[in-house]
Amino acid sequence: MKNLTSHYSRWKALAAVFVLLLVAQVLILLPRASAATLTNTYVRLDRLSADTATSFRLVFKTAGAGATSVTVDFTAAWASASGSVNATQSVSSASCAADTGATALPGSITAAGAGNVVTISSVTALSATTAYCVDLTSTSAVTNPSAGTYSPIVTAGSDSTNTTIDIVGSNADQIGVTASVGESFTFSLSSNSAALGALSAAGPTKLGSPISATVSTNAAGGWQMWAADPAGTPGLHSTTANHTIGYSPAAGAAASALSTGVEGYNLGSGTIGGTTCGTPTYGNFASGGVNYKGSGLDNTLRSLVSATGAADTCALPLTTNASISNTTPAATDYASTITVVAAGLF
Repeated sequence: MKNLTSHYSRWKALAAVFVLLLVAQVLILLPRASAATLTNTYVRLDRLSADTATSFRLVFKTAGAGATSVTVDFTAAWASASGSVNATQSVSSASCAADTGATALPGSITAAGAGNVVTISSVTALSATTAYCVDLTSTSAVTNPSAGTYSPIVTAGSDSTNTTIDIVGSNADQIGVTASVGESFTFSLSSNSAALGALSAAGPTKLGSPISATVSTNAAGGWQMWAADPAGTPGLHSTTANHTIGYSPAAGAAASALSTGVEGYNLGSGTIGGTTCGTPTYGNFASGGVNYKGSGLDNTLRSLVSATGAADTCALPLTTNASISNTTPAATDYASTITVVAAGLF
């Protein structure tokens, strides 16, 4: 009886071992869920300067599927180096996809910071082997630690990886660009000749096409233009006839029109035009060319126009007008010289 009991016990033990081996083999053969490594992952801080608050971008590629939250853990990276994570976070994936070619992190995502970990929640279950991106847009999402190399951990579901970032010295992530713009001023006349042709007592004559006096300048205070007749006896003078058709009206007077049969000579200015001309203030020569209207000159520079602000190819049309009487001496050498100058108000 004792031998039978001993054999029975030995048999039970062998059976138990067999069952345990069978269960172990089944468990080995069953598929098991396990953590995997994220790939193509980076944390791009929008500033790398030490001790600087910044936003950042996260890009990663999943291994498995199903993750509904993502974390970026800076604890090991800089908890001891004075870096910090803001508790209040704003998050967006609207624009990163176009920049990176990754898929915008899906869902009604929210983000919050706790300790040195940023957690993105309410993520729609992620697909396997897919690149995703998201922006943590708070300007103080994190505050960088002192200069050094750090490795935050990115986790999506059960998959994770370490990334590496390099924090540089204060403002050593920026290039300070300097430049200067010199003062500029150009002036030109579209013509240096104003041929009035044969004058007639039947009525005044004006220059067929106005001469443009053009200014370009970057002078912040604006610019001004003047005219003068440098002759000792200003006006249309004939050496042959020893006669001068004088200015009408006299220099310094407001513009007025010439009259038929009455000797007179004047300069008129029109309205400035160009790409940029500022706000003009016209002198006594305004409305030139209209009804032979203008004003007189002498050897003092008198204002044609002044304008505020810079000028880009701003042109002032200038017209000369003349009239004679029945007794104006005949000659072919009536002539005058008009000096036109301009300056920028730097």
